Amino acid sequence: MRYEVVLFKSEEGYAVTCPALPGCWSQGATRDDALVNIGDAITLYLEFTLEQTKERRNCLVSEATEEGLQVELCEISISQTAIA
Repeated sequence: MRYEVVLFKSEEGYAVTCPALPGCWSQGATRDDALVNIGDAITLYLEFTLEQTKERRNCLVSEATEEGLQVELCEISISQTAIA
């Protein structure tokens, strides 16, 4: 998957953010450093988000099961072109 990032030049180097992932930003002394660092930040952001999603899903399944509800876990795929 590709993400657009925005680079900001400053006296200290470069700051970079990924608008599609709120709060995901990084920095670097050079443009290339900043781009490498935001790649790492995006990876960590997505790993954390996935873990949080799994924990929340497990909690919801437990709550529903305790209440006697029938629960079915499903996975769906969404084509990037369908979103655009």
